[in-house]
Amino acid sequence: MYKLIENYDKQIALLFDDHSRAKAAMQLMMLREAGLVDEADIQGLSEELKERTKPMNQV
Repeated sequence: MYKLIENYDKQIALLFDDHSRAKAAMQLMMLREAGLVDEADIQGLSEELKERTKPMNQV
């Protein structure tokens, strides 16, 4: 149980910690993959960024 919680904690940290421009696209892709961001949330972004951050399961 401890290992499971530790793994989830690491995943959450990757999604929400250390925001920077360098990590923004990767974090957005991970948030979209986790189902935490939907298409309505990203409508204002460029087509290039939306395509670049498309979840792996939608490629």
